[in-house]
Amino acid sequence: MTRTYKGKPIEKGATSIKGQGAAPAIRWLVEKGLIKPGMKVLDYGAGKYARNADYLRKLGCKVYAYDPFNYNTTGSGYTMGAVTKRKPHGKFDVAFSCFVLNVVPVKVEREIVREVETYADTTFHIHRNQDILKVAADTIDGIKNNKHIKEWYSRFIEGYPYGTLVGAFCRHGFQTSKNKFQRLPKDTSMRRRGYRKIVNQKSHIVWADKTTAETLSK
Repeated sequence: MTRTYKGKPIEKGATSIKGQGAAPAIRWLVEKGLIKPGMKVLDYGAGKYARNADYLRKLGCKVYAYDPFNYNTTGSGYTMGAVTKRKPHGKFDVAFSCFVLNVVPVKVEREIVREVETYADTTFHIHRNQDILKVAADTIDGIKNNKHIKEWYSRFIEGYPYGTLVGAFCRHGFQTSKNKFQRLPKDTSMRRRGYRKIVNQKSHIVWADKTTAETLSK
């Protein structure tokens, strides 16, 4: 039986964001020289609007924007503005996912991390962080006024300590107002796979493969 909360959506927003420019984490990777002009880059789970891919394309990267989940635009995976469902081929200098792991179940998270590693030796994964905890905490604080949360709470994890309750709510996931799924991946899961945290902001975490992370720490 799943512990994922599937009651009334509790957060506004969708998994793909329309707008100009790349996510701050992608800009940071460029500023640090971890993604450079001329590199062949895989954007795994690029989303509907190809924001990160187009930003890197404009800088001179050859970016393949791939999303196996929802989107399929015209043009090849390398075309400006395009996102494709066609699997990439060959090796890349860098492969990354950006706000993908937090919108899929744990099993799919593992599959994505393994698959991304087959395409490049240098890999990054970016996902949401403490802002999800804030959504959960605010929701649980209002539990007496929200029959959907109350039902979920009493059915699955009544008796947990408050902090554990908030964490469990995030780890198992919840729906947003766009009927999409959000979840907070576990640090321990990423570390077991050999990843190291190189950015830890309230809004996001950036994980790097072990070799890249060790190079940054020197």
